Amino acid sequence: MSFDIPACSITCIIGGSGSGKTTLLNCLADRKFSRSSLFETGKIQYNNDEDLTRIRNAYVIQQDILIPTLTCRETLMYAAEFKLPKLTSKKERCTLVRELILELGLKECADTIVGDNHRKGLSGGEKRRLSVALQLVSNPAVLFLDEPTTGLDSYNAYLLCITLKRVAKKFNKTIVMSIHQPRADIFKLFDRIFILSKGNLCYADSYEYIFEYFSRIGYPIPEHNVNPADFLIDLITIDTRTYAHEQESSKRMIQVSRLWKEKMDTLPEIEEVSEEETMSEGGPGSDGEVFESLGRAPFMRELGIHIRRNLKLQYRDPLGTVSVILEALLLGIITGWIFYKPGTDTKGIRSLESSLYMSSTLMCYLYLLVECYRLCQLDLKVFDRERLEGCISVPGFLIGRRISKLITEDIFIPIVYAVPTYFMIGLRTESAKYFWKYFAGIFIFNLNTMAVGMLAAAFSRDVSIATLICNLNFTFQTMTNGMFINAKQLPVYVRWCKYVAYQWYSFGFLISNQFTNFNGDCYRENAGNPKVNDLCYTSSGSYIIEQMGFWENWNALPICVVLAFFLGTYLLAGIVLHFKPVDISMGKEAKMKYTINNRIKRDIPTDDPKEISKNDQGVSVKIKGINLTVRRKMGNVEKQILRNVEADFQACKLNIIMGPSGSGKTSLLNLISGRLSSSLASSYMSEGKIYFNQYEVEDFSIVRPLCSYVTQEDDYLLSSLTVKETISYAAELRLSRAKLSKAERKNIVEKVILDMGLRDCANTLVGNDLIKGISGGEKRRLSIAIQLLSSPKILFLDEPTSGLDAFTASSIVECLQKLARSGTTIIMTIHQPRALDQFGTILLLAKGGKVAFDGSQDQLIQHFTQIGYPVPKFTNLGDFVIDLISYNTVNEDVELRTRARVDNILDRWNEQNGLIITNPIDTVVVESQDQLRAEFKSFVKEPAEFLTGFHVLLRRQWVGLIRDTNIIIARAAQVLGMGIILTFFFARLKHDVLSVQNRFGVIQQMVSLYFSGMLNNMTGYPKERDYFYNEYSDDVVSISSFFFSYLIIELPFEIFPCLIFAVLMVFGIGFQYNAALFFGIFYTTTIVVNAGESLGISFNTALSHPGFSLTVISVFCSIAVCMSGLMSMTLNSFLKAINYLSPPHYCVLIITNLVFTKSLKIDCLPDQKSADGSCQFSNGLDVLSQYGLKVNMTLYWIMISVMAVLHRGGSFLFLKMKLTKLALKRKSSQ
Repeated sequence: MSFDIPACSITCIIGGSGSGKTTLLNCLADRKFSRSSLFETGKIQYNNDEDLTRIRNAYVIQQDILIPTLTCRETLMYAAEFKLPKLTSKKERCTLVRELILELGLKECADTIVGDNHRKGLSGGEKRRLSVALQLVSNPAVLFLDEPTTGLDSYNAYLLCITLKRVAKKFNKTIVMSIHQPRADIFKLFDRIFILSKGNLCYADSYEYIFEYFSRIGYPIPEHNVNPADFLIDLITIDTRTYAHEQESSKRMIQVSRLWKEKMDTLPEIEEVSEEETMSEGGPGSDGEVFESLGRAPFMRELGIHIRRNLKLQYRDPLGTVSVILEALLLGIITGWIFYKPGTDTKGIRSLESSLYMSSTLMCYLYLLVECYRLCQLDLKVFDRERLEGCISVPGFLIGRRISKLITEDIFIPIVYAVPTYFMIGLRTESAKYFWKYFAGIFIFNLNTMAVGMLAAAFSRDVSIATLICNLNFTFQTMTNGMFINAKQLPVYVRWCKYVAYQWYSFGFLISNQFTNFNGDCYRENAGNPKVNDLCYTSSGSYIIEQMGFWENWNALPICVVLAFFLGTYLLAGIVLHFKPVDISMGKEAKMKYTINNRIKRDIPTDDPKEISKNDQGVSVKIKGINLTVRRKMGNVEKQILRNVEADFQACKLNIIMGPSGSGKTSLLNLISGRLSSSLASSYMSEGKIYFNQYEVEDFSIVRPLCSYVTQEDDYLLSSLTVKETISYAAELRLSRAKLSKAERKNIVEKVILDMGLRDCANTLVGNDLIKGISGGEKRRLSIAIQLLSSPKILFLDEPTSGLDAFTASSIVECLQKLARSGTTIIMTIHQPRALDQFGTILLLAKGGKVAFDGSQDQLIQHFTQIGYPVPKFTNLGDFVIDLISYNTVNEDVELRTRARVDNILDRWNEQNGLIITNPIDTVVVESQDQLRAEFKSFVKEPAEFLTGFHVLLRRQWVGLIRDTNIIIARAAQVLGMGIILTFFFARLKHDVLSVQNRFGVIQQMVSLYFSGMLNNMTGYPKERDYFYNEYSDDVVSISSFFFSYLIIELPFEIFPCLIFAVLMVFGIGFQYNAALFFGIFYTTTIVVNAGESLGISFNTALSHPGFSLTVISVFCSIAVCMSGLMSMTLNSFLKAINYLSPPHYCVLIITNLVFTKSLKIDCLPDQKSADGSCQFSNGLDVLSQYGLKVNMTLYWIMISVMAVLHRGGSFLFLKMKLTKLALKRKSSQ
């Protein structure tokens, strides 16, 4: 390609989906490419320089990566502070932000939080405008925008482009943007227009020249009643729906691109730009100059901004913040309870050692997982975006984060954990210094944990890989700390590891603090015996410390070393972040071999296998007196969303709801489809009735079986499946009751793929933030295609054409019209329709949820003409009416004038009584879902039968799993990695007294696989759950089918790794070569991993907040591991009873009884004998007897199996209760 873009101009790149618009924009913006798959040749010059970094530039990416708990105004204020270092006063920053808010139409949502899937906030269009405003804050000389109008109604899209045009001319900016559906008056705004098709440049010149050029090459653009952009996109887009269309459109595109290539070949070489022509980077003028050409906030100011913003974010997320503190308090109290004043006999000393292990190691591990998860989920995504914008530094981010967390977490977590544990366990109280040393140790250990979490997330933003790194690091650390294996008995080749393991220093510090100058119960019991030192030597602090491999009064060195580890690890994390940047706009792409022949005419079976009822003429939908109010429970704020909405949507027609952003379109669609539900943060109250033909419904929650729904968000799609696979699996489920043959079902799938224009991406993975897949527009079409498979009788669609080019949007509307003619009633929200004559009922909503009009196109033209707003000729009617019922907040005068116009339109509609919805003559009141199913027996959806759903989901989950190498690595390596590390550190076991501790250690480490099961669940279950929720709400598949298919999929990743684990334990570490022991290790560890997965399912289902869910699960796992039997040996009767519900408890005691048998001989070395020459243990039975670990093996074998079933049964009940709870909320919200 060869072209030039003038300074101070605005350029658009248009073309169909997959034409290369984003790729060209990335090239121009000098974005980072994956050099293994993308190659760039040629040169790009900015003025006379090939280095874009010397010019202040900004890039608006397609994704809206925003902080959900900040308001719109706060987001812009922080961006202004980061990006504009010469802003000297808060007043100037506020003025700049206020102007941007007004310019971009964000006034009414300025103080609304951004929101996300768990928090109601800005609409999709408002987030888009906020993303644009974020980049305009920095006053870039060159601004690149990727689809900035996606999700905006036509009026706000026009206002945005007007603003960009004004900015380009007034402030000397060069703006380049890709855009899908520019309306005619937007198209005129561009100085340069680039037209792309399949990576070929078809035109790259001025707007004025475009009409002459295309007329000269034989494709004149009609001057009347046609949007030039729509015409041009139709001209160069390849239509793959039929073979004839494909051949014709391909020939046309090749001709147009060839003619322009011939013109490009005649272009002269790039000439140097004179100094006078060089684009200015100045700000808004010399008066009140607040910008600088390049640079960002000084480091200290940046640091202050990070700290203030982080503190506000933690204040705005009370559940996340409080859960982190409560986790420490809860864990502290439970740990204190488990190890409550154990005494100082043999069992008590073992329990004291275990309690110190909990404090130095296990507690820190839980926070390691929490920190890693929240970094991967959001924090580093925002960091990557802001760093890519050049407004923050790695040191500023790291130091600012740690200082802010120091204030809210790093001090509070150690103190709320240290106080209950220290005094409940009964640690030393003869001097306050022991407590403060204990607290200081936990404080520094926790700091080091956060640094390790940062390092893991810096290596991989994929939470499955990051948590795997954390887990393997934790296993390595625990092997060196001296708790589970005597440091002196470590194999020579790993003995040095303790010196580079921070947990060895941490645990040694607490051991030395507790046991220096310590004497156990034996000294008190034999106080009068002159040989007390000989008799009680094994109960002395010096003996305990020596056996653990530490030293008395070991204080300053370990603390300083751990502090050095913290600083070094945090520095290393910074180095990794610096040299391993992530470009969030690019990724990898994978394709499969599959083609669809569009020469074949596909005859789709039309006979409905269901019985035909009296409702076979379709279903009309009437709504009457709809009011909807939302009450925010925090602050008790109430807002009315919909006000007395009435409409008559025609049966077997394509009906639309139009209105500006914030008019309540999506809320109305959610309400009448039965999908609106209250939450912990907000509750909905509604009034009104809905009529399906003559059937009256007041409880909207019961209508779901009658309706299908395409949501506005497409992030629930499974990223590891291709487009064709996604549709094929959906067809197997949705058409399962139609009794179609495999060939007939394949025909339907391929026809839908062709109709939706998805043939060229049929083999492409859907993708996500980490895997480059299909575009946003293609995801939109995929979501629609899934619903079109089953030809539902009532179909709701929320912005189905958002993010699509004009040709594709038109193709989708055509498909929907065909569906409507076949008997489906369609109701959809839409932003930019080409024309309105193709729709049945048109409902216009103004801001505030008020009806401005309801009726047909002819009635609309007549109505607006009568009230003084005649429709001009050659004007897009949809754009015209949206402009009329929208108001502009660019300044106070314009706002007052446009508000008056909107109020007049609303008043005139109300004066005419609008459309009076009358009750049908033969009205039947429907009060339950069963009654609705009976009345509409031929129309209601039925989920696939259990076996069908199970078989399809099993295959779908398996394909998705084997495609995601990160999840496979994480699932397999959690168990195998632990087995390998244990083998390295414990091989081979000896037979002296010290080896008893080592055997206890390796057995105790086996139950840490409980965490592995939980982490396996965190890596894969949430996305499968979200997709299932969407299918379940659409009555596609049953809970049982999903539940058991997931169970079968996970089993191979539990059975085979645990089998190899058992091999490593017996043959690698050196347990007895015994078949019963081998089977015991294999079976019980498999059960433990499976139980951890069950726990993950339960809490990830019950709790929607992922960070809070991880916190709760981690606490449960820690308690179970701690109480399993070899750490706390002095449990009270209540905790012992609770312990019988824990699979780790049965695992530990079964393996312990299989290991410590009479055949296990234990020798005493001279320095291990008592004063009388006796040995503490002679065989394995002595160990079981002395520690009270002998159990009924038959009973324990039965109980561990029962507990595994109960764990999984509980997760099934959680899933069923969760979905039932959602339905009950809908009922109670009416």
